[in-house]
Amino acid sequence: MNRLRALARGFVGLVGCGLAATACAPDAPRDRWPEGAVIAGRSAALATVLGQLEGLEGTPLARHARNLAEHLATAGAAIPGGCERIEGHDAGGNLDRAAGSLACARPGGPFDPVHAWRGERDLAFAIPTGRGARIRGALSVSPAGDVDVELSLPPDAFSAAGRLLLPGARPAGPSVLSGDDRLLHLRVRPDAGLDLASLVPADGQAERLFRLKSALFQDLVLDGTWEAALYDPEPGRPMPRAALALGFTSRRAAQHAMDGFLSEIEATWPVRRTPFSTAGASGSCLLELRLLPDLAPCYVATERSLVVGWNAGSLRKALAGPPDDDGESAGVASAELERFPGADARLAALAGGDPESASVQWPWRRAVADGARVGDRVRIRLHLQSLASGGGA
Repeated sequence: MNRLRALARGFVGLVGCGLAATACAPDAPRDRWPEGAVIAGRSAALATVLGQLEGLEGTPLARHARNLAEHLATAGAAIPGGCERIEGHDAGGNLDRAAGSLACARPGGPFDPVHAWRGERDLAFAIPTGRGARIRGALSVSPAGDVDVELSLPPDAFSAAGRLLLPGARPAGPSVLSGDDRLLHLRVRPDAGLDLASLVPADGQAERLFRLKSALFQDLVLDGTWEAALYDPEPGRPMPRAALALGFTSRRAAQHAMDGFLSEIEATWPVRRTPFSTAGASGSCLLELRLLPDLAPCYVATERSLVVGWNAGSLRKALAGPPDDDGESAGVASAELERFPGADARLAALAGGDPESASVQWPWRRAVADGARVGDRVRIRLHLQSLASGGGA
C-alpha cells in the first residue's frame, strides 16, 4: 500500500469532512434560502474547479467532477458558455442531487437570497446537517486558479477526536517543529483543550498499554496546544518522518509526567527506554516498541514542548531547522502538495512498485487552512494555491 498516497487522501478527506461536518445556524426568516441542499453561483468558476478536480486521476473526486461537467453540458448549462449564473437544489438535502439539478439561473426566483449573500464571491452552497441547521459556505476562484473557501461553524461541530481540530479563542502561538522538507503540518489550540485520555478506547489494547494513570494523560501539565508534522522520508526508509509536539506549562512537571508514563509502559510491556538527545534537548527512546513499520518512538523536552518522533530520525528532522511563522491563528493546517509526487514515488520504488503511477498529480501546489473563534462561532478559511499562480500562498 502506498502510505503517502493514503495520507494525502486523508488530508483531502479531512478537508472534505470539515466542509461536510460543520453546521451553521438555521436560516433567518429575513434571509430564507430554498430548503435542503443548495448550490448557486458563476458557471465559469465552477468550470475552473471541476477542471482542477478532474486532474486528480483515479480518485472519486475526479469521477464526480467529470460526471457533473457532463451533466451541465447535456443540460444546456455549458461551462463557461450559455449561462453566466447557475443554480441547483435538492429539498431532501442531498448535495449530489443538488449538483445534478444545476441549470441556468432564473432572475427573480427563490435563489436570489443565495446570490445576494455570496456577493462578489463565485459560489455559495448549503447542506443540511440535521437538528434544524445546515452548512453554509462560499467559494472564490482567482484568475490564476487559486481557490478560497470560507465558512462558519458552531463550537460543537465536532466530537471525540475531531474536537482536537476545532480552534478556540486563544492563538496557538509560534510553531515548534521545523518547516524544512515538510509535507503536512497542523498546529492547534483546541477549543476544549487537550483531553488525551478520551482518545484512547476503553478496554482496548491501547488502554492496557498506556493505563491512563500518567499525569500526562490527565491534562495537568499541558498548555492545550498541539502540533504535528510529516516530512519527506529518509533515503531507504519505508515511512515518512513524523513528529508531534505538546506544549506544556512547566518543563520540569512535563518531564516528570513523561517519565512516569514511560515507567508505566515498561511495567506493562517488555521494553526498556534508551537515553536520547538532539538539538540540545534530552529524553529517551523505546527502540524495542516496533508495533508498526519503522516505529521506534523517541521524545525530548525542549524549552516549550514535549516533542515525540516516530523514530530518532523523525525527531532529529523535526528539530533541525527553523519553524515557520504561522501568525496569530488558533489553528493552522498546511499541505505542501507539490512535494507529494516525489516523496510518493520514492516510497513506491522502495516497496517495489511503479513510481510513475504511485501518486496523485495535484492541481495545486499548496493547501493552507486557518481557523479562529469569532464571537460564539469558529471561522475556517481554506486556500488552495494553483500550480499556475507560483510564489507563496
